[in-house]
Amino acid sequence: MTTVPQQALFGMNAPFVLEQAKALAGRPEVAGEPSPERRVAALYRLVFARQADAEAVRRGLGFVQEIERNQGGERSQLGAWEQYTQVLLLTNEAMFVD
Repeated sequence: MTTVPQQALFGMNAPFVLEQAKALAGRPEVAGEPSPERRVAALYRLVFARQADAEAVRRGLGFVQEIERNQGGERSQLGAWEQYTQVLLLTNEAMFVD
């Protein structure tokens, strides 16, 4: 299976994907989690149907923290957690079924 850049760009900009990222990040079992680590774990369970390992949690937290640090006055369609959710939805593991 191959992925061409146009497929990735479509996924990054498609209104459907943006809506799904917002909806998934806003689910009570994600948004209601008090700790960021548990939020990452909840997203992994929902998107990949598996547990996140320690490295995945570390990277997820790093991504969210970097977005929050750099968003400042920038306007984005998605918040930091929504952007992280979009990234998970655009992974090969989530996009393609073997």
